Amino acid sequence: MSTHIKILGQQDIQDFDIARELSGEDRKKFFYIPIWAREILENLKTPVNKVGFVLQLGYFKATNKFFSLKSFNFKDVDFIVGKLQISLSSIDLSSYSSSSANRHQEIILNNWG
Repeated sequence: MSTHIKILGQQDIQDFDIARELSGEDRKKFFYIPIWAREILENLKTPVNKVGFVLQLGYFKATNKFFSLKSFNFKDVDFIVGKLQISLSSIDLSSYSSSSANRHQEIILNNWG
């Protein structure tokens, strides 16, 4: 019996690596901030780190994986900014460093299991 492996095409790979756009209901569900995460948010100093942390957490809850900064959806950012009562003009996601993202991912993995 032979086994066939299907290789993903370039578009399939890109679709896999990009955070899907969440519906309004999904945003409420996946960007809900549990108590343990609220405690961490209180200790984050910059608004962009707070938004980045919640984005990482929500996308992980939705898909069980993390995404690059480039794939964060603007509607999701806007939703989180409103939820955290942060000014959208104070958020420049290009200043969300990879070291902060990696640290946040580690925190999420340690707390989410």
